Amino acid sequence: SLNGRGRGGGAGDQDYLAAWALVVGPVVAAFRPEVVLVSAGFDAAEGDPLGGCRLTPHGYARLTEELMRYAGGRCVIALEGGYNTRATSEAAAACLRVLLGEPAPAPDPFAALWPLKESAAAIFATAAAQAPYWPVLESIATKEAFDARWQEHKEAIPKQPRPQRSGRKKRGGGIDFVLVT
Repeated sequence: SLNGRGRGGGAGDQDYLAAWALVVGPVVAAFRPEVVLVSAGFDAAEGDPLGGCRLTPHGYARLTEELMRYAGGRCVIALEGGYNTRATSEAAAACLRVLLGEPAPAPDPFAALWPLKESAAAIFATAAAQAPYWPVLESIATKEAFDARWQEHKEAIPKQPRPQRSGRKKRGGGIDFVLVT
């Protein structure tokens, strides 16, 4: 298995996509699954009272697109959690659309463009701890190597125009994920 834990809430689409790009995706690719089974807890959805995260339907759909790259697209998603019916239903519907062959919806223009600094620390800690078990992570298991790869990842994020919004809440930090192999 591959376990990762953040340091509090506030993580959004870019944080989870960074964890995927740097740690989870390379491990899944190395594992080469025959089928992908997802216990989909939607408590990381923006608006969920327990998760405290900011993952949007776009983020869930993008992660589903990533999962569909493996196992010949054989992917099963089972609803497991989520405590805001609106947020859960919107995120689950976005995942279902991707499973049915539709592209991910457009990103929320107000969503964060960059992953949180706290997420970088959590992702690095996960890579360093898991590298002895997953050799594919050895290339980012030192702080210097991770920082260089983190910067490359951030530079690869497409730039998008940002509308202005007043009263923006300060974001917290951290991500949670579990991959069972």
